[in-house]
Amino acid sequence: MFQANKRIPMQHRESVADGLMAIVGEFTLPIIKKNVDDIILATEDEIIETTKLIWEQMKIIVEPSCALTLASVIANKERFKGQKVVLLLTGGNVDLVALPWQKVGKD
Repeated sequence: MFQANKRIPMQHRESVADGLMAIVGEFTLPIIKKNVDDIILATEDEIIETTKLIWEQMKIIVEPSCALTLASVIANKERFKGQKVVLLLTGGNVDLVALPWQKVGKD
């Protein structure tokens, strides 16, 4: 969507970061185009590993949708080398019975 410079309908996909599965609105896209330089991505595995890292190392309960920000920075660390980076960690809407890293390799 961002690189295409237009709204693109997405097929439903399963994602550990399901909190980010919203469709960008027609009024939102021009704001994004005006104020955002780039959008960087992370894989499902990177999101899961980073969620676990935040839980274990920072002792903060976050949902995978939140961990995506740090996962993207870690996956692109050379891009951010020597820069100050601010990430907002929010969202504790997590099913403690079904932690995403417990599912890895069980499919």
